[in-house]
Amino acid sequence: TGIKTENISIKLPDGSVLFNAESFKGKVFLPSLLGLTLRVTCADIESPKLNLEVPDGEKLKVVRVYEDLVNKQRKEQLLPKPTLTEKEEKPLIDPSRIKIVIPAVKLTNYNALINDTKVGHSLTLKGEQLKLGYFNGKVVKIKTDAQLLSDNNTNITANIDINTFLPTITPKEKEIDHEAVFALPFINPVS
Repeated sequence: TGIKTENISIKLPDGSVLFNAESFKGKVFLPSLLGLTLRVTCADIESPKLNLEVPDGEKLKVVRVYEDLVNKQRKEQLLPKPTLTEKEEKPLIDPSRIKIVIPAVKLTNYNALINDTKVGHSLTLKGEQLKLGYFNGKVVKIKTDAQLLSDNNTNITANIDINTFLPTITPKEKEIDHEAVFALPFINPVS
């Protein structure tokens, strides 16, 4: 099954554009879904642009939006809920059992901008083509020729070709304090 679309745009609640692209086309191999494997046989994104903004010098705008959503959900979870029967509690398919295989994502004419508006500096990563592969959290592949610019001055030119195994991550068991406010750590890459 295939999908093709043009003029993609993702905006934050304040109306600022987080991501846009001229076009996207992809294919999903449906027979693999019966075996609980999501296999995206190809995904091509034309002229993707990622715009990350650090308005206060302390946190990415998109991270702040995410933290606000998580904190809102945590407050809602503390409210009493109606009890569900045993049948209603169990999902039909456990999403954690689905394997994800995406052997070929191709970004053409890509651009990622991190702009610290407080200090007026920015970092840009751009290139003509970036190829990615993801194999269910076990192997990741990245290949590109890229430029890293600081305030529109080229600082680094990189030829990246990575084919690596990912370490197994085992979650630590610890108590979650539902009263605590959720916040992600942040290091400002621009400064």
